[in-house]
Amino acid sequence: MRLSISRLLLLSLLGAAIAPQPAPAGEDAWTTVNNAALEKYQEGEDGQARHLFKVAIGKATRGDCSDGHLADSLYGLADLYFMQMRFKRAQVLYRRAIAADEKGFGPDDPRVAVGLSKLVSAYRRDGRALETEPLLLRALAIREKALGPEDQLVGNTLLDLTTLYCEQGKLKEAEQVCRRALEIREKSAGANSLRLVPPLCIYAELLRKLGREPEAVGFESRAKAIEASGRQ
Repeated sequence: MRLSISRLLLLSLLGAAIAPQPAPAGEDAWTTVNNAALEKYQEGEDGQARHLFKVAIGKATRGDCSDGHLADSLYGLADLYFMQMRFKRAQVLYRRAIAADEKGFGPDDPRVAVGLSKLVSAYRRDGRALETEPLLLRALAIREKALGPEDQLVGNTLLDLTTLYCEQGKLKEAEQVCRRALEIREKSAGANSLRLVPPLCIYAELLRKLGREPEAVGFESRAKAIEASGRQ
């Protein structure tokens, strides 16, 4: 079955696995079931995927599996519910998966930050965006400590904070984190990369809201120039 473009996009945004790995020799039955669930999920066979993820969760809970195994299956089922726009169910499973990762890898492991980002997405889609600040700040702190202050994932989290602060009317705070995100993106992608266009446009819009029109025009013009250069 062919996947729709919207489904492929959501899979990418959620960070879902796209290629299940073969089970190593001696791996327990959890791997076989979880990989089968992932395959059905990617094929759009949601009913079968849901059943298999639940079986995998049961095996991870009852069997001799690591907390990481349990978290992976919980994330898989949560992602499926997210795709189906069943955001409250997804939130419950994301929280369980985060708890499993915290137990298995520690509270400051990057896996925990990934789970927090997934939970933020579910909260936003469920109309609970204003509750996401503590989650984003924790994900930011984890990534800064584990990956370094200039990692691309740190920049992505800063952009998420920018969006939140704009929604809260905290424009000065939004400007600060957006400027840092822009600097990280420019350092990692290059001054003329098309990947720089979105944060440039966001920053220009922020400056306009802050009454700094000349600066906004400058960043907007830079974004247009990069786009024009990329089309040539």
